Amino acid sequence: MNNRQSMRKPGHDYSAPGDYFVTVCVRNRDPLLGVIDGEEMVLSKMGLIVQEEWQDLLERFPAIHLDAFTIMPNHVHGIITIVGAALAAARPVDQSDGINWEHSESTRSGSSTVRAGASPAPTLGHIIGAFKSMSNRRCRKIFAAAYPDHRFGRLWQRNYHDHIIADGEELERIREYISENVKTWNTDPNYVPFEKRKDLNRVAGSL
Repeated sequence: MNNRQSMRKPGHDYSAPGDYFVTVCVRNRDPLLGVIDGEEMVLSKMGLIVQEEWQDLLERFPAIHLDAFTIMPNHVHGIITIVGAALAAARPVDQSDGINWEHSESTRSGSSTVRAGASPAPTLGHIIGAFKSMSNRRCRKIFAAAYPDHRFGRLWQRNYHDHIIADGEELERIREYISENVKTWNTDPNYVPFEKRKDLNRVAGSL
């Protein structure tokens, strides 16, 4: 599970039904999403925003399910199931603002209607683009309010890591990895040493 170097699989249709294991890292691996206290992840304000925006994907994209998910100090792991276009007509989607999910920093309008021209079968890239864009915008706002003389930049590292889950056995193995990730933080490849962590945790604690 520690080998997450693959990006997109050449030739794969990322709008096709299937289970996808996704890792999204904070820029520079900065631990801004919270701290681990013993075996418990304590979310910062930024971490709470990230949690909310992940759950909001269900409203934005009717053709997906969300499976196991965890927030770590400087990255998130989640399983997204794309179920296909059949489910899209059954549920409304909060996309009435016409956001370009891949790149936009626009805000939501708040209404729950199907946006004209919205694809009922989004790609994994569209889904992760929406998650990163909306969480980044909200985190930038609270950072600007707390530290008006400092530039926030962006929350997330460019791109993300994905793995196409092959079968039910692998799905269960990855679910277990996600659920146990907090307990193995000190051996995680994204682990941040204490010397770097202490100042950033102070910042994250106020956010």
